[in-house]
Amino acid sequence: MNIKHRSSLILVSIAIAWAFDQLFFKKTPGISFPIFAIVFLIGLVWLAWREKVKPAIPALILLAVTLFFAVMTSVREQPFVTFINVLLTVTGMALLLLTFENGLWHQYSLSDYFMGVLRLTGAAFANPIKFLSAKPAGGENENSQPRKKISFWSVVAGILIAIPVVAALTALLASADPIFSAKVNDFFILFRIEKWGEYLFRACYIIVLAYLLIGVILHAITASRERKLIGVEKPWLSPFLDWIQSVIVLTAVNLVFLAFVIVQFQYFFGGQSNIVIDGYTFAEYARKGFNELVGVTFISLALLFALTSVTKRETKNQRRSISVLGTLLVLLVVVILVSAFQRLMLYENAYGFTRIRLQTHVLMVWLGILLVATLVLELINKPRVFGLAALLVSLGFGLTLNVINPDAMIVKLNLQPDYTTQELDAQYLTTLSSDATPNLVKAFQDVSLPIKTHNQLGAVLTCRREAIKQDRQETSWQSFHFSRHLAEKYMKLIDADLSAYQLVDDTEQGGPAVKIGSNRINCWSSMD
Repeated sequence: MNIKHRSSLILVSIAIAWAFDQLFFKKTPGISFPIFAIVFLIGLVWLAWREKVKPAIPALILLAVTLFFAVMTSVREQPFVTFINVLLTVTGMALLLLTFENGLWHQYSLSDYFMGVLRLTGAAFANPIKFLSAKPAGGENENSQPRKKISFWSVVAGILIAIPVVAALTALLASADPIFSAKVNDFFILFRIEKWGEYLFRACYIIVLAYLLIGVILHAITASRERKLIGVEKPWLSPFLDWIQSVIVLTAVNLVFLAFVIVQFQYFFGGQSNIVIDGYTFAEYARKGFNELVGVTFISLALLFALTSVTKRETKNQRRSISVLGTLLVLLVVVILVSAFQRLMLYENAYGFTRIRLQTHVLMVWLGILLVATLVLELINKPRVFGLAALLVSLGFGLTLNVINPDAMIVKLNLQPDYTTQELDAQYLTTLSSDATPNLVKAFQDVSLPIKTHNQLGAVLTCRREAIKQDRQETSWQSFHFSRHLAEKYMKLIDADLSAYQLVDDTEQGGPAVKIGSNRINCWSSMD
């Protein structure tokens, strides 16, 4: 590997791996994740600068997007939103490593994504072997003057001289300050023999992680200038399916979808009365087949993309017929997606909002956008841009979740009479993350709220206050989370008001709970 500053790469990789250990080992992730992302990106950019490798402008845009989603992992605590933020951060880092110098990530097709993952994985394992076995390039030292070697025994002698001096001064300082003395004792506890097994394990995975980091950083610095993309000069997979075969498949699928859509129209315009006439209860209709309809959307999208990619279209009429059938397929799938959306709305209006229902709403909107984008790309004959469209839709989905803050919105929507005809599910509110706390507190302070709902929220917030106390006892600085910090500030505003609600610990009845008259709201879900 032709790289001048070999020792810098090794030291930076070890430093990043050590930072990972310090941030995550036996610690709940919080602000640690964006810190690690920043450390990794700074190390990458600094090493590239040392090697005089300049990132492309699109790579810098990708870096900014990656940092945004990394930071949001410590702003939004809801598990699914956090998962999406982590996934998009890792995806951004991978694309940055692949296209650091050429900046071609926005031109990637699905094939480029797939092959990029394989290349990056191979680089992580193979590059360090080549790098460590290669001879230095000869440019490690900018000064041509030979450096005087430091004698090993001189270093040993210096350490032996320093030990008694440091020991004596430390003992004096420890005797002068009991707090410093306690810290010194804590330091020496780290060297107890029973901890050596843990240290060995941590040292091993730090070395392995540093090894992999050397590989991927080397790929970014030395191989990301490659500008060859799959399928630009010639298709990566030559069309092999006869035109008539694709026409038959698309026609058959369109007929099935058309029949389904015709049946759905009476539900669109007839409302709940038609559902009852057909023998379904309100809840059965709202729930029945929803997952299947979303699944049909995904399958249809994959089918359309596959058929348009592998079908031989040799004449203008053949190309037009596939485009027309594809357009009809997309339009019918959009109607089916609207049907699924409406079913979900019916269920939410009857039984309130939950995480899955709200997040699926957002997903369906972005699925519809991707469907329309797929149709447009087919009509203008730009199929390889589908990769960029899918990436942008994924980023849009993640951005939307962060902006709407699902747990906070669930509280807001479920407390509005226009959205639900059922009694508030206070037990479900205890399962929400700290993202929901500000809205819960605001609702609790609303004097126009019915007394029953007010007391239910008081019970939920009492459970949440106890959870905050437990988190405060266990949380390290690496686990600091802005959402939990904001929740704690809001809880202080109503601390006196919650004195009317008593937490009871009844193990036989399921653990901690708050009783409101004859009703009971369990806290175990919010305190796990």
